[in-house]
Amino acid sequence: MEPTVLLLGINAKFIHSTLSLYYLKQIIASYDYHGTILETTINNPVQETLTSIHAIQPDVCCIAVYIWNAQYIKRLLPLLHVTLPQCKIILGGPEVSYTSNDWLKQFPFVDCIIQGPGEKSFEYLANHQFNIFEKILHCPNYHFNDIPFPYTSEDLKHLANHYIYYESSRGCPYSCSYCISSREDQKLQFKDIQKVYDELDVLLHHNVRMVKFVDRTFNCNPTHSRALFTYLLDHNNEYTQFHFEIHPDLLYDEDFEILKQVPPQYFQFEIGIQSIHENTLHAIQRKMNWEKARENISKLVELQNIHIHLDMICGLPYENMEGIKESFNAILSLKPHYFQMGFLKILPGTDIDTKKYEYGIEHEDNPPYMVIKNKWLSQEEMQLLHHIERVVDSLYNHHFKTTSRMLADFIAKNDLFDLYHE
Repeated sequence: MEPTVLLLGINAKFIHSTLSLYYLKQIIASYDYHGTILETTINNPVQETLTSIHAIQPDVCCIAVYIWNAQYIKRLLPLLHVTLPQCKIILGGPEVSYTSNDWLKQFPFVDCIIQGPGEKSFEYLANHQFNIFEKILHCPNYHFNDIPFPYTSEDLKHLANHYIYYESSRGCPYSCSYCISSREDQKLQFKDIQKVYDELDVLLHHNVRMVKFVDRTFNCNPTHSRALFTYLLDHNNEYTQFHFEIHPDLLYDEDFEILKQVPPQYFQFEIGIQSIHENTLHAIQRKMNWEKARENISKLVELQNIHIHLDMICGLPYENMEGIKESFNAILSLKPHYFQMGFLKILPGTDIDTKKYEYGIEHEDNPPYMVIKNKWLSQEEMQLLHHIERVVDSLYNHHFKTTSRMLADFIAKNDLFDLYHE
């Protein structure tokens, strides 16, 4: 009888899915294992998740650990070990990759932790019947182009009501100090363009609702991104939508010639501005020309055919309340369809984690490690910013979009921050 390998994903919302698990299931598809995926959410009671795992009776349970589910998994692990003491427990994901020893100290019954991109490490474990001496495993991974397409036809049918996450590249050419993808061991690699075309054909054929490209900077290689934009324009099934994370500096006239042909609602662009201040951008090693970015975002908004989502981050170095107000006003004045006020998180393994004392940063001890205060913002000011974020999200992004924009145009003028502050 084939041993059962359970791949467990704990998502933040029902509509999400855990892409890494689908890669791993494909990695062991040719082995004598019965690989199965179980996905639930952090809103599901831990005991119910445990009951679902117990019903499967896995021989091996592999769990993907991220900042949004780490606390949930810490509650689940002791119960899982007691309920299925013979089940081998394998952990992987960014939340355990850079704090592996801490996890093993807290949960010594865990059999192995995979660090970093895990396809080759997982195959190594499979080749050794998930029974190795090492508690921490980090194998140099395959080139991204050599990793198989993660989804089967059955997977895509099962995920009909979920986002489909897809990547045409892995890694990032930039070095933003708050981001795991900027680490030196996260080298940028692309799939061959024909392979991407073939895989997109599968997604389009299945009429999935939303494909979210998780390429960290989709348009960092203009030849690559233009080829894919053009391919999707030529193969529109009039149902599937596509979401991209792009860098606004890297849009040129040739891109706008392509993008002006995009049917309404077919593409969504998420653009991280984070701050408009040069000293702050320099401190976090983020390369961006704000004037060029602002000009390009204005052009995108004027096209009126692409959903534009803009982000900023509160709690960055050298940005006090006045600086945040300036960034807020400048970004929101571009009138994106969605505006996200994020808050700096000090992720283990990032460069900014090594500089937090220099910046006077105090942050939560547990995930998501959100900043509480720093040299430029008091705890009370951070709490005020959280309040403003909730107001913006409710009024601008959801319930009163049109009203909010009218107030911005006729009352707030250039001081949108004070409109939401009041």
